[in-house]
Amino acid sequence: MLPAEDAPVNNLFVEATASTSTSTAKPEVQKGKKKNRRIKRTLPELYSPADVTFRDVRDFLGAEYVDAVLARGDESEWNPPALELWSVVELKVGAFTVSGTFVISWKSGREADLR
Repeated sequence: MLPAEDAPVNNLFVEATASTSTSTAKPEVQKGKKKNRRIKRTLPELYSPADVTFRDVRDFLGAEYVDAVLARGDESEWNPPALELWSVVELKVGAFTVSGTFVISWKSGREADLR
């Protein structure tokens, strides 16, 4: 190593010290089972675009119905209703939202999924 006085710029060279580690040990990688982490889903933040959509759907379905579904706590509100592939479904536009989209409903063979 060159003396610091001979260097064109003193900041480029670092003196070797006792704290400098020269070991080449690799960090140990932990192997184990993956944890099945459940996604925690919460209601959207107030006044966010998702909250506006939530309120539009709540107004369309009715506050009592939405509160009953949320009170169950089984996260069924996040699962879409099952529709058969390539089936013809008659939709009814129920409401237009503030953002210009619309909320639809349909009748299924079993009890109505949506009012």
